[in-house]
Amino acid sequence: MPRLDMSQFLTVAVNALDSYFFRAPKEKARRLYKDIAEGDAVGVATLSFGENKEQTVRLKLSLDQSEFRGHLTFHLFQQALDMLLKNLAGRIQNKQDLNIFTSEETSEILVHIPGLVEDRGNVNVLVLGLAPVRGGALIKLQFLDPEQFKKQVPAPETGSAAPEATNTPPGPEPTAEGSDS
Repeated sequence: MPRLDMSQFLTVAVNALDSYFFRAPKEKARRLYKDIAEGDAVGVATLSFGENKEQTVRLKLSLDQSEFRGHLTFHLFQQALDMLLKNLAGRIQNKQDLNIFTSEETSEILVHIPGLVEDRGNVNVLVLGLAPVRGGALIKLQFLDPEQFKKQVPAPETGSAAPEATNTPPGPEPTAEGSDS
Protein backbone atom coordinates (compact mmCIF):
# COMPACT_ATOMS: atom_id res chain seq x y z
CA MET A 1 0.00 0.00 0.00
CA PRO A 2 1.69 3.26 -1.09
CA ARG A 3 2.12 6.03 1.43
CA LEU A 4 2.41 9.76 1.02
CA ASP A 5 5.71 10.93 2.51
CA MET A 6 5.98 14.16 4.50
CA SER A 7 7.59 16.12 1.68
CA GLN A 8 4.79 15.11 -0.71
CA PHE A 9 2.11 15.91 1.85
CA LEU A 10 3.61 19.32 2.61
CA THR A 11 3.85 20.06 -1.12
CA VAL A 12 0.12 19.36 -1.41
CA ALA A 13 -0.55 21.54 1.66
CA VAL A 14 1.56 24.43 0.31
CA ASN A 15 -0.17 24.27 -3.08
CA ALA A 16 -3.62 24.07 -1.49
CA LEU A 17 -3.00 27.01 0.85
CA ASP A 18 -1.56 29.05 -2.01
CA SER A 19 -4.64 28.26 -4.08
CA TYR A 20 -7.12 29.06 -1.28
CA PHE A 21 -5.57 32.33 -0.10
CA PHE A 22 -3.71 33.79 -3.09
CA ARG A 23 -5.19 32.43 -6.32
CA ALA A 24 -8.86 32.18 -5.31
CA PRO A 25 -11.15 35.19 -5.69
CA LYS A 26 -10.48 37.60 -2.83
CA GLU A 27 -14.03 37.27 -1.44
CA LYS A 28 -13.68 33.48 -1.22
CA ALA A 29 -10.25 33.76 0.43
CA ARG A 30 -11.56 36.31 2.94
CA ARG A 31 -14.53 34.08 3.77
CA LEU A 32 -12.25 31.10 4.44
CA TYR A 33 -9.98 33.32 6.56
CA LYS A 34 -13.00 34.57 8.53
CA ASP A 35 -14.15 31.00 9.19
CA ILE A 36 -10.79 29.80 10.46
CA ALA A 37 -10.13 33.05 12.36
CA GLU A 38 -13.36 32.40 14.29
CA GLY A 39 -11.87 29.10 15.43
CA ASP A 40 -13.62 26.75 13.03
CA ALA A 41 -11.84 23.78 11.47
CA VAL A 42 -12.96 23.98 7.86
CA GLY A 43 -12.93 21.08 5.40
CA VAL A 44 -10.87 22.23 2.44
CA ALA A 45 -9.99 19.20 0.31
CA THR A 46 -9.96 15.46 -0.13
CA LEU A 47 -6.71 13.90 -1.31
CA SER A 48 -6.84 10.73 -3.36
CA PHE A 49 -3.71 8.69 -3.84
CA GLY A 50 -2.50 5.19 -4.48
CA GLU A 51 -2.32 3.29 -7.75
CA ASN A 52 -6.05 3.61 -8.44
CA LYS A 53 -6.68 6.61 -6.20
CA GLU A 54 -8.31 4.18 -3.78
CA GLN A 55 -6.98 5.93 -0.68
CA THR A 56 -8.42 9.23 0.43
CA VAL A 57 -7.56 11.69 3.16
CA ARG A 58 -9.87 14.55 4.09
CA LEU A 59 -8.06 17.78 4.89
CA LYS A 60 -9.33 20.35 7.33
CA LEU A 61 -7.79 23.74 8.06
CA SER A 62 -7.68 25.71 11.30
CA LEU A 63 -6.00 28.85 12.62
CA ASP A 64 -4.83 29.42 16.18
CA GLN A 65 -4.22 33.12 16.63
CA SER A 66 -4.27 33.13 20.44
CA GLU A 67 -0.55 34.01 20.61
CA PHE A 68 -0.72 36.78 17.97
CA ARG A 69 0.44 40.15 19.33
CA GLY A 70 -1.47 43.06 17.83
CA HIS A 71 -4.58 42.98 15.66
CA LEU A 72 -4.65 40.20 13.08
CA THR A 73 -6.24 41.20 9.79
CA PHE A 74 -6.67 39.28 6.55
CA HIS A 75 -3.84 41.31 5.01
CA LEU A 76 -1.41 40.53 7.88
CA PHE A 77 -2.44 36.87 7.79
CA GLN A 78 -1.71 36.77 4.04
CA GLN A 79 1.72 38.34 4.57
CA ALA A 80 2.71 35.78 7.21
CA LEU A 81 1.25 32.89 5.21
CA ASP A 82 2.99 34.02 2.01
CA MET A 83 6.37 34.01 3.77
CA LEU A 84 5.67 30.65 5.41
CA LEU A 85 4.67 29.06 2.09
CA LYS A 86 7.68 30.49 0.24
CA ASN A 87 10.07 29.32 2.98
CA LEU A 88 8.51 25.87 3.06
CA ALA A 89 8.41 25.51 -0.75
CA GLY A 90 12.07 26.54 -0.96
CA ARG A 91 13.08 23.91 1.59
CA ILE A 92 11.08 21.21 -0.21
CA GLN A 93 12.45 22.12 -3.66
CA ASN A 94 16.03 22.21 -2.38
CA LYS A 95 15.54 18.96 -0.43
CA GLN A 96 16.59 20.71 2.78
CA ASP A 97 15.70 19.73 6.33
CA LEU A 98 12.05 20.50 7.03
CA ASN A 99 12.68 21.11 10.75
CA ILE A 100 9.86 18.81 11.85
CA PHE A 101 8.94 18.16 15.46
CA THR A 102 6.59 15.30 16.34
CA SER A 103 4.68 14.85 19.58
CA GLU A 104 4.90 11.26 20.74
CA GLU A 105 1.79 11.76 22.88
CA THR A 106 -0.56 13.21 20.25
CA SER A 107 1.19 12.33 16.96
CA GLU A 108 0.86 15.99 16.00
CA ILE A 109 3.58 17.43 13.80
CA LEU A 110 4.99 20.95 13.86
CA VAL A 111 6.93 22.16 10.84
CA HIS A 112 9.15 24.81 12.34
CA ILE A 113 9.69 26.89 9.21
CA PRO A 114 8.07 30.21 10.06
CA GLY A 115 6.39 33.03 8.27
CA LEU A 116 6.87 36.37 10.02
CA VAL A 117 4.72 39.47 10.09
CA GLU A 118 5.05 42.65 12.11
CA ASP A 119 2.13 44.49 13.67
CA ARG A 120 2.46 47.50 15.95
CA GLY A 121 6.08 46.77 16.76
CA ASN A 122 5.48 43.08 17.44
CA VAL A 123 6.99 40.41 15.22
CA ASN A 124 4.60 37.46 14.97
CA VAL A 125 5.59 33.92 14.00
CA LEU A 126 3.26 31.70 11.93
CA VAL A 127 3.99 27.98 11.59
CA LEU A 128 2.21 25.01 10.09
CA GLY A 129 1.25 21.95 12.06
CA LEU A 130 -0.49 18.72 11.18
CA ALA A 131 -2.74 16.68 13.41
CA PRO A 132 -4.46 13.40 12.73
CA VAL A 133 -8.25 13.61 12.83
CA ARG A 134 -10.86 10.97 12.11
CA GLY A 135 -10.72 10.19 8.40
CA GLY A 136 -8.01 12.68 7.60
CA ALA A 137 -5.66 15.38 8.76
CA LEU A 138 -5.96 18.86 10.19
CA ILE A 139 -3.63 21.52 8.82
CA LYS A 140 -3.07 23.79 11.79
CA LEU A 141 -1.81 27.27 11.07
CA GLN A 142 -0.75 28.74 14.37
CA PHE A 143 0.93 31.83 15.65
CA LEU A 144 3.53 31.04 18.29
CA ASP A 145 4.35 33.20 21.29
CA PRO A 146 6.88 35.68 19.85
CA GLU A 147 8.53 36.10 23.26
CA GLN A 148 10.12 32.66 22.96
CA PHE A 149 12.04 33.80 19.87
CA LYS A 150 13.58 36.93 21.34
CA LYS A 151 17.31 36.70 21.82
CA GLN A 152 18.18 35.89 25.38
CA VAL A 153 21.12 37.89 26.68
CA PRO A 154 23.41 35.38 28.40
CA ALA A 155 24.30 35.99 32.01
CA PRO A 156 27.73 37.58 32.37
CA GLU A 157 30.57 35.19 33.00
CA THR A 158 32.63 35.44 36.14
CA GLY A 159 35.17 38.19 35.77
CA SER A 160 33.42 40.19 33.06
CA ALA A 161 31.67 43.49 33.50
CA ALA A 162 28.01 43.56 32.54
CA PRO A 163 26.09 46.63 31.45
CA GLU A 164 23.66 47.82 34.09
CA ALA A 165 25.01 45.28 36.59
CA THR A 166 24.82 46.42 40.17
CA ASN A 167 26.54 43.42 41.71
CA THR A 168 29.79 42.06 40.36
CA PRO A 169 29.82 38.27 40.54
CA PRO A 170 32.61 36.86 42.68
CA GLY A 171 35.53 35.39 40.83
CA PRO A 172 39.21 35.74 40.23
CA GLU A 173 40.34 39.15 39.05
CA PRO A 174 37.06 40.93 38.34
CA THR A 175 37.54 43.69 35.79
CA ALA A 176 36.58 47.26 36.49
CA GLU A 177 36.50 48.30 32.82
CA GLY A 178 33.79 47.33 30.29
CA SER A 179 34.72 45.03 27.46
CA ASP A 180 34.61 45.95 23.76
CA SER A 181 31.57 43.74 23.11
